[in-house]
Amino acid sequence: MEAPVDHLRPEVGTIDVGLIRVTAADPQRREGTIFYHPGGPGSEPSGPLIELAELWSITDAADPIHGGQRELADRYDLVAVVHRGLPGGRIFDCSPVLSTFHVLASDRSKENLHAADEAARDLGFHCTRDSFHAYVSTEQVAYDMDLARRALHEDKLNFYGVSYGTWVGAWYGAMFPQNVGRMLLDSSMNFTANFADAATATAQERHRRFVRLALKPAIAQPALYGLGTDEEAILARFRNMPQRALAEWATHITSAEALTAALVMADWVRAHPFITEKELTERVETQTFSHVLGIDAGIRSFARHLVARYFGDVNEPSYMAGGSALSVYLAVNCNDTERPTDPAYWNALAQTHARLYPGGSRNEAFNLCGYWGKRVTRRPSLEPLHAAPPILMVHAEYDDFTPLSNASIAWNALGNASMIVARGMSGHGIFSDSDTPCVEQGAATYLLTGKTPEHKFSSCNAVVFGQGRNGRSSAATEQRIKALRAQHAARWASDF
Repeated sequence: MEAPVDHLRPEVGTIDVGLIRVTAADPQRREGTIFYHPGGPGSEPSGPLIELAELWSITDAADPIHGGQRELADRYDLVAVVHRGLPGGRIFDCSPVLSTFHVLASDRSKENLHAADEAARDLGFHCTRDSFHAYVSTEQVAYDMDLARRALHEDKLNFYGVSYGTWVGAWYGAMFPQNVGRMLLDSSMNFTANFADAATATAQERHRRFVRLALKPAIAQPALYGLGTDEEAILARFRNMPQRALAEWATHITSAEALTAALVMADWVRAHPFITEKELTERVETQTFSHVLGIDAGIRSFARHLVARYFGDVNEPSYMAGGSALSVYLAVNCNDTERPTDPAYWNALAQTHARLYPGGSRNEAFNLCGYWGKRVTRRPSLEPLHAAPPILMVHAEYDDFTPLSNASIAWNALGNASMIVARGMSGHGIFSDSDTPCVEQGAATYLLTGKTPEHKFSSCNAVVFGQGRNGRSSAATEQRIKALRAQHAARWASDF
């Protein structure tokens, strides 16, 4: 569809904005449209939208947990408005390159901080040459969504957003509360704050995961892992791993076995900085890591993976792969909210994060928008969102990307929002991704009827898909459902 470059100044010109639609499976029962946003910013929506539509459409309507998803597929079109800047509409691609400096959490030398500042300057120079950069923002996307709503002749905009999609939904609701229908926010950002705060929250949550899953279990059984019981001493040893090891391993340590492997191998590469992959692998295979055979085998298994990471043998696809995806990510970050621009502020923050969150910090203290220039985005007050119909939020207890603690701040700020939490779940984008009854039934019921749970806050224990169930359809369909879920999970498998 054709849309203004700036919806409040149409004289600036027009652009094309892409729309993707999967129509309701049962046209005779069609009730409307659900607008879907998969997150990002910079995530291309066609793959996630089509996968979601297929997953819902092959679900058995009689299934006690997921049957509501089949009803959604039968009765609602699914529509995605392609984020401006991405393929399908007017593309914004400033060919950003962020690989000219080492991970800040592992290298805070004067030389690396200078290299990071030069990278920020390059981003500012290359990405602001196209005047369109100023209009790649959530504000303009919200206007695009309402334009699409009107073009599709929908009285209300029903919305399902994941991750950054919840930020988009909140902005839309604040700008057009009178047009909001049902709004499901899955794995919410704290949309009362800013992107820099969100990045810090991610580092904090990943470090909490490191402590919960790796550090505490290792301390609890020193005879098995050989790391002792002094938490601060182990953390100091972890922080002081060689730069390359810390950069490649730190945010991937999620068990006591992985922590033991990392610390032992860090000593090896410190003593032999030019060790080859073959030599490191041979040492892993001959080392006795623990006197307990099962633990020893587990540590060795993780050590092999860490060797591969150290030598760049692990290929992790990113949902932001490609120039336009990363360009849109940068533009939205820099256009939506104010950020400090003084390099000294970010250098100090990198030092602080490396000390406080060694198991979670990476490049969140990069001065991303230091040379972006003047913002023209008008951030809406969230106050009008309180007048919208009831909102439903769903969240995993352990979400590394958008932590529950931050989402709870947003929830508490809204008087008309209910929240469902999957206890014990580690995940992101959780609706349709497990057999957790309160999430699957609650979210589907809400999208179908607008009915929220009885209590403003509710929770239940997470249930892994297929666990303890006889299956909900034919074996072929069951395998396809598993494949679709695996594709969904893979979208959140790599670091930003």
